[in-house]
Formats: sequence, C-alpha cells, structure tokens
Amino acid sequence: MGQRISTPAQLRQAIGQGLPPLTWVSGDELLLVIEAADLVRARARKLGFEEREVLDIDARFDRSRLVEATQSTSLFASQRLIDLRLNTKPTRELGDALRELLPRLDDGTRVLVSSAHLERATTSTAWFEALAKQMLWVETPRIDAGALGKWVTERLAAQKQQATPAVLALITERTEGNLLAAHQAIQRLGLLLPPGELPAEAVAEIVLDSARFELFGLVDAALAGDPARAVRMARSLAAEDAAMPLLCWALADAIRKLLRIQQALQIERVAPAQAMRAAGVFGKREAIMRQALRRLDIQTLGHLLQQVARLDRMTKGVGGTGPAADPWFHAETLLVALAGGHLPGPVELSAALADD
Repeated sequence: MGQRISTPAQLRQAIGQGLPPLTWVSGDELLLVIEAADLVRARARKLGFEEREVLDIDARFDRSRLVEATQSTSLFASQRLIDLRLNTKPTRELGDALRELLPRLDDGTRVLVSSAHLERATTSTAWFEALAKQMLWVETPRIDAGALGKWVTERLAAQKQQATPAVLALITERTEGNLLAAHQAIQRLGLLLPPGELPAEAVAEIVLDSARFELFGLVDAALAGDPARAVRMARSLAAEDAAMPLLCWALADAIRKLLRIQQALQIERVAPAQAMRAAGVFGKREAIMRQALRRLDIQTLGHLLQQVARLDRMTKGVGGTGPAADPWFHAETLLVALAGGHLPGPVELSAALADD
C-alpha cells in the first residue's frame, strides 16, 4: 500500500522497518528535499544497500538507462539504490517506466526519486495515482516567511540553543527567507557559540547578511516586482564585490525565458503552462515569472536584454565614465526596471537605460 508523509519524524518511522521498492521525495524547499533524501540513503546503507547509482533525469529521458541500471550486476555489492534526480517536470514516460519496473524489482534493488514540488497537474494523472498506491511519497513542507521563525527555533533547539524574539527576527531577516541560507547560519551558530541563549551582538557578527550572496535571489526579487528589496540586495552585493558576470548570466537567462514565454503567448498563442514548460520554467518559479509577464511586454523585454549586454560590456571596462558607467549603478537601474519600479533620485530611469 502507498503512503504519503511530510515530516522527518514520519519518514524515520516509515522506513524504520525497511525501505519500500520506491520512495519519492518532492518539495519546493531544496534543503528539505536533500535532507529527506539523505535519510533514505542513510537507511539504505544501514540495510546493506551499499552501492548507489545516480541518474540525472532531464526532458530527454531515456527509459533504457533506468532499465539498464536495475538489471546490471555489480562485483562489489549485491544490494543497491537507484537514485533518480529529476531536473525537469516528471513526464508520463517516466511514470510508465517506473510502473513497469516496480513489479520486476528484486529484493536487492530500491529506487529513490527526488524532484521539485509536484503540482496537481502531475499528481492527478493516472500514472502518478497508480504509482502513489505502491510507493512512499515524502512531500516536504513549504516554509514560508511566516513559518520560518518556528523552523529556526526548532533547529536551534536541536543544537541546545535558544533565541529571543529580537535575535530570532535578526536571523530570519538576514537570511531573507532563504532556507539554505538559514540552515548555514544555524550551523555557524552551533559551531561558534555554546549552548544556551544566543547573545544578540555575537549573532549579528556571525550571521552574515546572506542576501549579499544570493545573486539568483536578487533576480527573483526583481521578477517578483519588489524593487526596494532588489535595490537593497544589489547594494549589499556591490559592497561585497560580488561576481558581476554571474549576475549578468542570471539576468540574461531570466529575461530570455520571459521573452520566449511572452512570444509563445502573444505570437504563437499557446497555453501559458505549455509556454512555461517549453522555456524550462517549472515549479516554484512559475509564480514569479507570471508576475513579471504581467508587467513586461515583448518590446520591453527585448530592450532589457540589450541592457544586460551593455552591463556585460561595462564589467569588461567598456562603457564610458561617470556614475552611469558604473556596473552596479547600471545593474541597479536594470533590476528596478525589471521589477516595474522607478529608481529614486535625480537620474531618470529612461535616461539611465538609454542605449549607448
């Protein structure tokens, strides 16, 4: 019989007596998916599944690779775990391959699937419902801004540390609601501070403003239409001399995807979900991309893409002199335009984004 669970405690209990033939771990929060999958891997090793074969699954899924992985023999271990990492939305072809495979699995083989959050369009399909009746499905929870404080408190308690409401607010604010950043901050606090109540000054020094390391989070803030947050993050990154080429790449990638989707919607008249999938946008990111699409038309996106190219030239020292030629100044104005806002100050956005 299939089972659907969500918490680490439930997972430990579910696999306490053994591993089912198929375990599927999904969720919006990468950290929680990794941790749940790690619990499964650790349990597999304890049960003697010492060999692990990792298969990365993309849009060009080849079921023969899965069949080969389960049928090939090993000289080193009689029991093994097939670890499937989904980098795309799960397809019917993958589902059918797993359904055909399960009855043929011997006692020496187990399958683990890790993926992003599974949308209703996937979980309501016949192939997934059939699989759900046979597998252990771990649907990790989504930790939004409102739940982050409780999550941090529980993690601190696990390492015998406590935080006052003010210190807790400091940790959550400086990690920008980013679970991976919060996790790293908590680990540093456990390593550098003793058990007990955490002193505010020490926490302020140890928990760096993780936003300055989050170049992709910066782009997402702009896509979500939050110019104030985008500017604050950009200035933190600039103060840390962050990698501008990576920011250029992240901006160009996001804008090209938006342009591709907008062209599919406006010119080819395809359905929004189909346009998103064709552009390689899945899961949690669809929501912020939809927000950006409501603000940005094809012409504006084309212009913004030109400005990313200009920003790239600036990082190489090509772009004139003065404040308007500073890469971070230009990045800031570009991010504000992407967010649909207006940059305060004497410099008009339209002039700052004018072509050379």
